[in-house]
Amino acid sequence: MTNGRIEKLEALGFEWVVASSWDLRYDELVDFVNENGHANVPSDYPANAELAEWTRTQRRQYKLLKQNRPTQLTMERIKLLDGLNFPWLRGRRQRWLEHWNRIYDEL
Repeated sequence: MTNGRIEKLEALGFEWVVASSWDLRYDELVDFVNENGHANVPSDYPANAELAEWTRTQRRQYKLLKQNRPTQLTMERIKLLDGLNFPWLRGRRQRWLEHWNRIYDEL
């Protein structure tokens, strides 16, 4: 692309940096947290099925990381999700962990 075209695009307000799909979904999760007070997106969330699938993907990627397998999930992303109190476990596993933590705290 020529410098002249670049200058014309920039004069129109063209932005060269495009947010990644991960960043877009993360922003949607931030909005969800602000609206609902938690980051536990329902697995069948009709208002945003893509966000529900994205949260499942983050959990799968986290599980791969814990198994020392290749993953797209970086420590930076984990920290961002942890900052929203993202639940890495769901369902029966989450209930078991909560039960275990209650028993442990009673010791």
